Amino acid sequence: PPAAPPAALPAAPSAAAGPVVSAPAVSDRVRSLEQLEKGCKLIREMNFGVSGSNTDAAITAFESFQRGVTLVVQSSSTDDDKILEEMENKDSYLEFFTAFKERKRMYRSRVDSLVTKLLQYEPWAIAVKADPSSLACFRELLDGPPEEPPAPPPAPPPAPPP
Repeated sequence: PPAAPPAALPAAPSAAAGPVVSAPAVSDRVRSLEQLEKGCKLIREMNFGVSGSNTDAAITAFESFQRGVTLVVQSSSTDDDKILEEMENKDSYLEFFTAFKERKRMYRSRVDSLVTKLLQYEPWAIAVKADPSSLACFRELLDGPPEEPPAPPPAPPPAPPP
């Protein structure tokens, strides 16, 4: 079944309401939300799947979503952060990112970079931890690189000759 769209994007403040936010800040916020919505729409249109027949579309969808997330993360506004936090179907988006990472080797570090940005938001971290395939794919991003095993203890000194 088609997935529900992410939480509705908030409208830009109206000019009649007074100068709440400067024009550049509003246009940056609107641009980031529009880019995010474009990426969400493209991924939803693919039913959150990546196959051999739709890799070009998957690349376009991933790049659009990634640009939107990057703009939101870099934004000084916290309103657009709420959109990422409240987005529906996080598990479906994570399935898409997992499949994309597995199929498109050249994009692995970019997928990890995107998911690292999403993990700044607690609802996304919870979603990754709740899904076994996402957790397996992105565990290192949650835990950091695996620790080196401790060095073995030094060998005891040789026994004195009898």
